[in-house]
Amino acid sequence: MNDEKFYSLLSSVASCSVYRDFVPEGVELPAISFVDITHAFSRILDGSKTNKYCTWRLSLICENSTDMATLVNEIETIDNTATDEFQRIFVIYRNSDPQSDIDQGFYRSTIDLQTYEG
Repeated sequence: MNDEKFYSLLSSVASCSVYRDFVPEGVELPAISFVDITHAFSRILDGSKTNKYCTWRLSLICENSTDMATLVNEIETIDNTATDEFQRIFVIYRNSDPQSDIDQGFYRSTIDLQTYEG
């Protein structure tokens, strides 16, 4: 898995704390959690694997809509880019209703990213 590489990527673009699996209760918001939800690849005729990619689900949690917009924009800056660790990074899904938990006192949004390794 590439958890460390992905953690480093998110930490380099997000202006908040990044956590694996879930955002712990009581931490300062905004915050992001991530989880690896899919590994896939293509197999060529000789049996070799190629086009390896991972799909990551991000949960963004903020106290207000301004912070949410800022955080979403920060994550979107890596859409359709490449790094030394990943050949390509794509934003493939972003939910359109970041106010789903406003009655609980915070905003939540979900973004799915794919990272390709070649």
